[in-house]
Amino acid sequence: MKPIILLVLSCAVLAGCRTNTPAIDTGQASLSSLITTNNPGDYPLPGAWDGIAKVTVRTGFFATGDGRTEGDEPLRFDRFTLSSPPIPSRFIWSDKVRWYVYRASLPPDSELIAAHKFSALIESFGESQDPTDGVIDSRGASWTVDWRFFSPGSNDTIETVSVFCMIEHRQGEDDSDIEAILVKRGIMKPAKR
Repeated sequence: MKPIILLVLSCAVLAGCRTNTPAIDTGQASLSSLITTNNPGDYPLPGAWDGIAKVTVRTGFFATGDGRTEGDEPLRFDRFTLSSPPIPSRFIWSDKVRWYVYRASLPPDSELIAAHKFSALIESFGESQDPTDGVIDSRGASWTVDWRFFSPGSNDTIETVSVFCMIEHRQGEDDSDIEAILVKRGIMKPAKR
């Protein structure tokens, strides 16, 4: 066979072996494809995402006590994980930042401020991602709970919200009160390379 024909055949075979997988970039489409995957695993995000989570709500201890010093925090995500069944969960994280769970939309601050009972937050968010052991005495019990969520935003962004609450349950009551709440919101953008 002549060398030119071999070269043409080789190119045709190689072109036929290519997959139709699009190149991964830092765009929203890539994040969307990760969010919709049904294959459990740990995936690198298409580039790191950076932002600042700013305090948007302070009540109770966080508004009047030593908790006033709690401030903004830098965030950086570079991983996406889909956990295995029976309860698959989609979350973003990095070695330095705790994980944020996917939600199609994030609750507004007004909804969080309006929640005065722990059961309202459980109904909205499910079980806390990080409950503490708390303290129990003759009057009742107190503990803290924490939720962190992300959702794709507009213009190639990821929006985040973290909700940290101090909960108190008084002896003889059916539900527990939210004594203090701290909400932080962030807008993440692809890191500049």
